[in-house]
Amino acid sequence: MIPFDMNGQFDREKLSREIDNLKRLVSDLERIRDGIYPDARTLRSSPALNDWRLTFRHTPALSGSVRDHPRLPDADDVITSEVHIIAPALGLARTRSRWYRLEQRAAKRI
Repeated sequence: MIPFDMNGQFDREKLSREIDNLKRLVSDLERIRDGIYPDARTLRSSPALNDWRLTFRHTPALSGSVRDHPRLPDADDVITSEVHIIAPALGLARTRSRWYRLEQRAAKRI
């Protein structure tokens, strides 16, 4: 996630690294889609994972009331996909799937 400060500033180097990582992921996904799998040399140079299992972890997301979503009806309780950019002072956030306009922030819970 790339947080913006109250002045609309962010860490450009961190954003560049995130862009590079996502480009590599997209490239790998496109190759798999096209039937091109990692070769033996690529796998030999990859880290080994032993005693592995599929698990789930928390990622930053937003929750709240949504309206004008292209795929969901207006609703009072939704959770977005993973947040990559959040800039409350600029009224915007970017999740894995789309931009959001940030309107009223929820009251802090005690």
